[in-house]
Amino acid sequence: MQASNTQEINAEGALLIHGIIPQYPGEALAVSDNSGTTETATNVQATAFWLRKSIHAINQIQALHTSLTDDDGHLIGVERFELIAALDHGLNHFVQLRRVLDGKIDLTASHPRYDFRLLINVRGETWRGQGQVGRYQNINTSAFRLWLSRLRKERLPAVIKFLGQALADGVLDERERLILDRSIVLDERERLILDRSIDRMIFGFILVRENVATGRLG
Repeated sequence: MQASNTQEINAEGALLIHGIIPQYPGEALAVSDNSGTTETATNVQATAFWLRKSIHAINQIQALHTSLTDDDGHLIGVERFELIAALDHGLNHFVQLRRVLDGKIDLTASHPRYDFRLLINVRGETWRGQGQVGRYQNINTSAFRLWLSRLRKERLPAVIKFLGQALADGVLDERERLILDRSIVLDERERLILDRSIDRMIFGFILVRENVATGRLG
């Protein structure tokens, strides 16, 4: 797996990202022309697909991090680039999941607590994010493990449950099939809660990637 994204954060916290839109096998993705109109059944089908892919990406990060780190959690040399590639892969899928849920090709992800705001523009097979990370904080090795654990065991399962997924054990298993109620309709408040949950995940990916790329993760 090769790193496909580029990411830059300057001293003032200005953020610029270029990423790749993963391919969706099957019918055209239900995304509007900014009018907000989507075909519900197709949109739900796409949501289920990208949620499964996001779960798989997180499992890949977990497996890779476990295989690459020593007992102290240290990464050396080329191992960092392998982990960056896995993080890029995961971020791209979460951006796509957020995009499908929003139903638009251009959207804004934000996390008010950290003054994080990212305008995401999707064009063809690529996406571009430009914004601000605000109070940027370094994440050490133990915090990386905590971030990954919370993502796998708390935040992503919460999103799955919110969307009506029938996963009783709460374990992220890529073999388990996703079951979404095709009649699901989110009101404005529920949509905001779901969007903000995924935005926090996107924000976490950006911070963790920066620390891995700059060698601050051991």
